[in-house]
Amino acid sequence: MTENILSSEFTSTQNVSADMARPMVASSVTPALSFKNLLGSLRLNISGDNGTKITKIVLTATSGSNLTGKFSVDLAYEDTPMIEWTSEASSTLTVDLGSQGIKLKEAGTPVDVLLPAASYGGFAVTIYDTKNGVMLNEKLPAIDIPSGETVSTDVTYEPGTEQVVYLKAKVEKAADGSDFIWNSGSSIYVNGEPIILYRGEGTADGEFGPCLQADSYYASTSNASIDGISGTQMRVNIPAKQEYGASLTTLNPAAATSTSTDLNFRYVAGVVKLTVSGPHAVRTIELQGKNNRRLAGDGMINMTASDFALSLNADASKSITVNCGKSGVSIESGHDFSFVLPAGDYSEG
Repeated sequence: MTENILSSEFTSTQNVSADMARPMVASSVTPALSFKNLLGSLRLNISGDNGTKITKIVLTATSGSNLTGKFSVDLAYEDTPMIEWTSEASSTLTVDLGSQGIKLKEAGTPVDVLLPAASYGGFAVTIYDTKNGVMLNEKLPAIDIPSGETVSTDVTYEPGTEQVVYLKAKVEKAADGSDFIWNSGSSIYVNGEPIILYRGEGTADGEFGPCLQADSYYASTSNASIDGISGTQMRVNIPAKQEYGASLTTLNPAAATSTSTDLNFRYVAGVVKLTVSGPHAVRTIELQGKNNRRLAGDGMINMTASDFALSLNADASKSITVNCGKSGVSIESGHDFSFVLPAGDYSEG
C-alpha cells in the first residue's frame, strides 16, 4: 500500500470448494472504522437433467466490464470505494467446481460467484460437464450487483450438439520486440464470442476452445469485440488511459482472420515513444493530436483489409494519458514514455 492507495488482485479462477475471501476497505479520520465490501455475489441457479454433473463455469461480462486482474483502490474515498483496473485486467472469470463436479437438479442448483460490485450490461456463460458436454456462451441479461449483497439469476444447462473446434493462436512481436504470452484466464473473441485458453499457459502458442466450427474465424484480443461484429467489421478498443510500465502487448489490440483453425494475430495500432527530461517526477503525461484527431476509444476494424483500417468512433478520445502512479517517474536523466495509438501519418503533429 502506497500513499493511501491499496493495490491487490482478483484471481482469474475461483474455487467454490474454498472459502473465498471477501475484501473490504475502510477510510476514516477517526478510530471508528466502517468497512465496505468491494465485491458482491451473483448466484447462478443452474437447472438441468437430474444427476448431470458440471465441472466448470466461465463467465464473461459482455459489456466489457472487468471481472479479474490487478487493481487499486484509493482509500481516501468519501462514500463508495472505487476500483481502478490496470490494463492487464480481464472481463472473463472461471469458476472451478472440481473434477468430480456438482450435481444439477431440475429445480436448480445454486453456485455463488464473487464479482466486483457494479452494474453489468450482461454476461455470457459457458458451462462444462463431466461427460465432455458444453453449453457455449449462453447470454444472461443486464444485472446490478451491490456491494456485500447476493443477486440471483436462473440458468438452464443444455449442452450443445454443434460441431466444435480448438483454435491455435499466436501474436506477432510487439513494437518493443516483446512476445505476447498467454496467461491463465486469457481470452480471445472469435466471431463476437469469448473463447478461453485451453492449453499453452505461459507460452506464445495458445490453444483456445471449444469454439463453434465456422467457415471463417474473425478474432480479436480486445474485449470490446464481445458481441461486436457485423459482417467483416469488428469492434476493438484502444485505451485512453494507459499505465506506465504496462506491456504493449496488453495495450495494443490484435486481430486475426482465418479459414483454418490457425490464428496469426497482428497488432491493430502503432506505438509512439517520447523522451521527456526535466528536474521533476512525472505522475501523468498526456498526448494530444492536432486538429482534434481521435486517438483512443472504441472503433471498428475491417477484417478483410491488410492493415485492418481502424476507424475510431465519433465519441473517441482526442488524448491519451499515461498514468505513472502517485510517486511518479523521475525524468531528471530523461525517460521514455510509450503511447499506443492508431497507426497513421502524424506529420501534422
